Amino acid sequence: MHTRTPRTLIAGTAVISLLILVLAAVSLSYLSAVRDRVVTISAHHNTKIDLLHEMSRVIRERSLRMYAMYFKDDPWIRDDEFLRFNTLASDFIRLRDRLEAMGLTERERVEFGQALEIIRTTAPLQNDIVARLHEGERRGAQRLIVEDLPLENRLLTVFDRLIDLVRAETHRAAREAHADVQAAYWLLGGMTVNVLGLTLWVMFVMRRRILGAEAALFAEKELEELTLRNIIDGVIKTDAAGRILTMNPVAQRLTGWSETEARGRPLDEVYVLRDPNGGGASPGMADVLAQASGTISRPQRYLHLDHPAGDRRLIEETVSPIFAAAGRLAQVAYVFRDVTLQKRQADRIGWQATHDPLTRVLNRNGFDQVLRRELAVVRGSRAPRSLLYIDLDDFKSVNDRFGHAAGDKLLVALCRRIESCVRAGDQVARLGGDEFAVLLKDCDAAAAHTIAEEIRKGITTVRIGHQGSSFGIAGLSIGIAALHPDAPDGWLAVEAADSACYLAKREGKNRIRLSA
Repeated sequence: MHTRTPRTLIAGTAVISLLILVLAAVSLSYLSAVRDRVVTISAHHNTKIDLLHEMSRVIRERSLRMYAMYFKDDPWIRDDEFLRFNTLASDFIRLRDRLEAMGLTERERVEFGQALEIIRTTAPLQNDIVARLHEGERRGAQRLIVEDLPLENRLLTVFDRLIDLVRAETHRAAREAHADVQAAYWLLGGMTVNVLGLTLWVMFVMRRRILGAEAALFAEKELEELTLRNIIDGVIKTDAAGRILTMNPVAQRLTGWSETEARGRPLDEVYVLRDPNGGGASPGMADVLAQASGTISRPQRYLHLDHPAGDRRLIEETVSPIFAAAGRLAQVAYVFRDVTLQKRQADRIGWQATHDPLTRVLNRNGFDQVLRRELAVVRGSRAPRSLLYIDLDDFKSVNDRFGHAAGDKLLVALCRRIESCVRAGDQVARLGGDEFAVLLKDCDAAAAHTIAEEIRKGITTVRIGHQGSSFGIAGLSIGIAALHPDAPDGWLAVEAADSACYLAKREGKNRIRLSA
């Protein structure tokens, strides 16, 4: 009996080990096949989406090259844009062939057919526009551009629908793969039940291994706690009711609460978050956590974390619900980090990209964004928008006589005076050394002329002290133009106002002229 028992244990262990190996091999093989299929489907659809995005980009690029030919007077530049325009046609054909070679579903084929039908109309039209521009027939080309714009918008809309269809197909394939994985798990569950029947009679042999595993788990828990105390992120763990269980040192420092003081308290009492825009308290996560199945985030990317001492830090947060058996919420881990400095640096870089560092008004890039936004508003509501183009008269003589440092000081003072003459919501920009633009909202030509006259009069009173004396400028020339809803680009209004400003200078300077 004593001899058979070890042999029986050895035989049973061998059989169980063999069954487990077979089970593991079948499981890994099947799951690997499902994973490979998911990867293949995702790669295929991602390639489709990339091709559609690239085709959409080529369509926009061709239109930009065409508009560049319209706006540029230099024949060399127009020739260069003409060559680029023709090259993009070949790029589109190559992308089209690649997309068709990948295969399309019936709905994708219908949408793509609509896109090609529009292209058969707009491509000859754009070629005609470019040919006219190349020959210098700008007036005829302008009429065709107006005809081409709605066609281009329809074409880009079709491509957006195509991309949505491909994404929907990707999601459908992912759901099917998920169903296959679930079936595999059911299969594994059935096989596992059979293996467990053989495992029961050797359980007493595994006792020592279980004890070893418990010791390993204890060591792992200690290691986890040690890790939490040394990572750079703050970590707070709560129970399902939202009462704090543990806090690592970073969380204690950022919240101003020690772990001993915070343990057992409601999370919202210790971990006080506010919306950085409005300052109101961020809503709790109880309802979201009850329905969550993975890592979640609040609607706001950045949140303010209050400190009892009055300090307030900007944080990024990730919330990870931890579920027990049967899907019951057991614990919640709140992981957050202080991003105050990073956000401040990012905001500064963003500001520098759109503002003039000397005068602190918008630069050309920032003004371009304003023009695009306001042109969209004008097209939607027909609310009037006017544009002033301001050129300081004889400013070069100021730099020559008093130096660039004094000239810069005068520029800043002049900017402040211009800003004081316009209304809240109007946008002032520095386009060049001594050239400025002002976009006036809800302002027709008559009101724009009144504001321009106020600027012209007010600017002459600006004086800068320099070496015991003061100096300023004699005047400025202003051109006025309207931002038309039918214009393909807001910079047409800038060019019109610039031309009017040029006429004002030719007529004697220090005066205002309306664009024809």
